[in-house]
Amino acid sequence: MSPVEPGGRTIGQQPRRELPGHEVHFWFTRMTETDPRLTELGHLLSAVEIERAARFHFEKDRCSYIISHGVLRQLLFMYLDLSSIGDITYETNTYGKPSLPPSCGDGALQFNMSHTAGMAVYALTRNRLVGVDVERVDSALPDHDDIAAGFFSPEEAAVYRSLPSEQSAEGFYNCWTRKESFIKAKGKGLSCPLDSFQVTLRPGEPARLLNVQDGTAARWSLASLDLLGCYKAAITAEAPWQLVDCGEVA
Repeated sequence: MSPVEPGGRTIGQQPRRELPGHEVHFWFTRMTETDPRLTELGHLLSAVEIERAARFHFEKDRCSYIISHGVLRQLLFMYLDLSSIGDITYETNTYGKPSLPPSCGDGALQFNMSHTAGMAVYALTRNRLVGVDVERVDSALPDHDDIAAGFFSPEEAAVYRSLPSEQSAEGFYNCWTRKESFIKAKGKGLSCPLDSFQVTLRPGEPARLLNVQDGTAARWSLASLDLLGCYKAAITAEAPWQLVDCGEVA
């Protein structure tokens, strides 16, 4: 994406995006310390965000913050009827989940962001809670089994242990991203224990929320995405909805 054009009506050559109420739009962007967008995106951040970026000890973390939050502002601007990206502000709930205040003029627009090494992902929708998560798939990590035993539900852990070794890493990240996206959609942090609900994780099996202790599983639906051959992403939102994969923000 390019900087805001004079008058603030488009970003580069991209017009304002429509977002029908039944859709969830998914975007992703790659992040590096040498990203040519760093200066441009840094200029889009609020004073608070600039201060937060400056606190990072490692350059890679500072760059990731600038890129992920700058692109979020670009994306939100595409869906909002505002004259300037600088008009975008956030408010957060008790657990820190951000949303748009009334001053942004669109109380229906909901969004969520997640980032990991080299990648940020975004989900936007209207009038429904939404959460997104992304992880880089690393089959060499030694603690997959310990994490599964400690945080998966008993049913999920049993399925995970049953997987052939060549499917173990994919199954682990299927489960982890789906669980994280569900918690982020609910917006209540770890007050929702990871073992209090069950998702599918077997490779090739559709992403679904199978069970929730409070009996609300039917309220939600999930989607899972593979990105660039080495990332897993998952989206959870209040059902029903249609996923629109909008692609890469470059």
